[in-house]
Amino acid sequence: MQRLVALSAFLFLIIGAPIARVSHQLTMAAHGTHGRPIVTDRTVRRRPIVTDRGVSIDFPFRLTFNAHVDSPADVGGVVLEYGVEKRTCGRVTAKAYPRVRPGSSVDVSWTWDMRESGAEPPGTTVWYRWVVTDSANRSVVSPEHHVLWLDTIHPWTSISRDRLTLHWYTGDRAFADDLLASATASLRRLGRATGVTPDRTIDLYVYATTDDLLNAVLYAPGWTGGLAFPDYSSVSIGISPAQAAWGRIATAHELTHVLVGQLAFSCLSTIPTWLNEGTAVYGQGGPDATAQSQLDAAIAGNTLLSIHTLSGAFSEIRSTADLSYSESYSLVNYLVGGYGPLRLRHLFKDIQQGLRIEDALRDVYGFGLDGLEDRWRVSVHAAPRPSAQSSPAATALPTPIPTYPPLSDAPVGAPVGAASTHHGVNNASTSPAVSNDAAAPAPIAVGVAQTDSSLSVAWGLIILFAAGAISLFGYAVVRSRSRP
Repeated sequence: MQRLVALSAFLFLIIGAPIARVSHQLTMAAHGTHGRPIVTDRTVRRRPIVTDRGVSIDFPFRLTFNAHVDSPADVGGVVLEYGVEKRTCGRVTAKAYPRVRPGSSVDVSWTWDMRESGAEPPGTTVWYRWVVTDSANRSVVSPEHHVLWLDTIHPWTSISRDRLTLHWYTGDRAFADDLLASATASLRRLGRATGVTPDRTIDLYVYATTDDLLNAVLYAPGWTGGLAFPDYSSVSIGISPAQAAWGRIATAHELTHVLVGQLAFSCLSTIPTWLNEGTAVYGQGGPDATAQSQLDAAIAGNTLLSIHTLSGAFSEIRSTADLSYSESYSLVNYLVGGYGPLRLRHLFKDIQQGLRIEDALRDVYGFGLDGLEDRWRVSVHAAPRPSAQSSPAATALPTPIPTYPPLSDAPVGAPVGAASTHHGVNNASTSPAVSNDAAAPAPIAVGVAQTDSSLSVAWGLIILFAAGAISLFGYAVVRSRSRP
């Protein structure tokens, strides 16, 4: 009996141990040395391939982004990430989710409708990239592409000087040279007076008429002759060769807006409209005779607008808007003439640091909005400010054109890059796009690695079966020898 038990143990060691060792080796081969799935070069290379097919532009209404995707498995999802190049507190990335039909070779497109979102200004650089994931959870990010948002119906020509680039399509070279020389002289004059100089190149788009300008932008007031976009470092203005004299003044005005926007840019506070527009009129050399007469009449008739009213958006009524510009200039002229240009620069710096206009004025000049209006009224011999006047909080003029669109076709619960405002920060992304060769898809284990658990269980059962068979064999031998 002892011999049979010893024999059973010996057979188990001879048969069971090698089987267990082979099972362990197969499991490790499936998982790799450290228990991770093995990924072959072939597996890594088999990812979706994105072919960008460009952007079709219907200016100023919409852009349509197009691409083609080839994938070894069905395309699971496509995301278009996009944005614009502008001054922000962090790069803002918006996301769109185009509808994709089932298949492994598909065309995708998505349209950004500016009529729903608000338009970007002429000359804006739009960037975008495609993110594609297939049904096997392999992803790829396309290279980043750029497109210029500009009407191509005009034969644009460009000239540059210092940090100014002028784009025009009507008028001869002498007309453009005259405007550019006047614009650079205005920047130098403003720099001497306030210390404000451009920190990047400014693009000046000159349309032949104000109608052409209004056809190139959306939602601008009908009386608009020019628009400044400080965060984009650009100006759009309507000037015909016959209006060169007015054009020089208007260009100086809009360029001042860009400089003020660069100097006082902040994610924490905004510039009140009277300070922004008043500095712009100051930069153009002051109001013309007609505007000055209108201001004088308002002073004599005690019909001046309060500084709190001038802190918000100017009226759509042309006469009231004209008075708003002239009065704002007079307020800024009072600050510069009475306290010097360096204090005005200090005021802009305080706003850039996040101070509200009330606190910034008190820090630089020792008085707030009401104190400024009282002192200014005395200086221009106007009636005192009505003591019963309410003093609402100053509200800056909102950005003339909203920035990012709401997302369409986004699945419920999907992460989104929300719309951004003039000074907003939203969904900033600093990760560079990678090419098809550099993208890192989720690794997919090959062959046996996908069935490692069932394999281990099977070999375990084989071991148990062998041990049982040996035991039965020993039992049968004992019984056979015990019989008479």
